[in-house]
Amino acid sequence: MLHHNAATWILQNEPWDFLAVYYNGIDHFCHGFMHYHPPRMEGIPEEKFEIYKDVVNGAYRFHDMMLQTLLDLAGPRQLSSSFRTMGFIPITCAPAAFRWSRLAPPCSTASSAWSA
Repeated sequence: MLHHNAATWILQNEPWDFLAVYYNGIDHFCHGFMHYHPPRMEGIPEEKFEIYKDVVNGAYRFHDMMLQTLLDLAGPRQLSSSFRTMGFIPITCAPAAFRWSRLAPPCSTASSAWSA
């Protein structure tokens, strides 16, 4: 939120020609909660799945709201671009050389059905 607060303050209080803001929240949310994102993978307890299954989608919605605020503050004569640095592949579907967990089961159709 600090980056967003600073960016909105600049847009409202300082003359600007260019503004770039890096939001790393989606990356953190995906690393922390993607394994709970539907469909439920084997080994994920139903109770935890029900609690956390909407966290990643909620994080995207929250970031969309922050982006909308920046666009509104920048006004109609602005040009904007939005970039995401990388996709997210479940650890179970990553190439073996990139797996950090030796405990990860092999990739299955169910677990590879999602990526953000």
